[in-house]
Amino acid sequence: MVTSDEAADSMRFTHPTAPELLLAVEQQLTDLLDELDDQWRYRIRVAITAVAMVRRELDSEPSVPGDDRRDLAERIRAGDLDDRTDALVSDLLRTTRERLEIVNPAWLEDDIPGTSTNA
Repeated sequence: MVTSDEAADSMRFTHPTAPELLLAVEQQLTDLLDELDDQWRYRIRVAITAVAMVRRELDSEPSVPGDDRRDLAERIRAGDLDDRTDALVSDLLRTTRERLEIVNPAWLEDDIPGTSTNA
């Protein structure tokens, strides 16, 4: 993930990347929060959350592309993976963790059993 210091250093010497631009937008919106009434503050927080999600998604590479996810779902429904349940559960927990890291990393404060990144 790109930090604000890395983004600032990078922007001085090259064109900013999409995640760097999104980080700048996120920071500008965050700076506005104290100047807004409650209704606008809520709307800006929604925008900040959306921008942060897109930035994290651009910074990550999914371990299972969309087409492969559909194929996997079909194979699970067909029972083709019933003999590999342990491996399947492990992979599903890992991909769920990766998705949560994009959607809302705060949800991972309580680790998903079997998916610890420290293992």
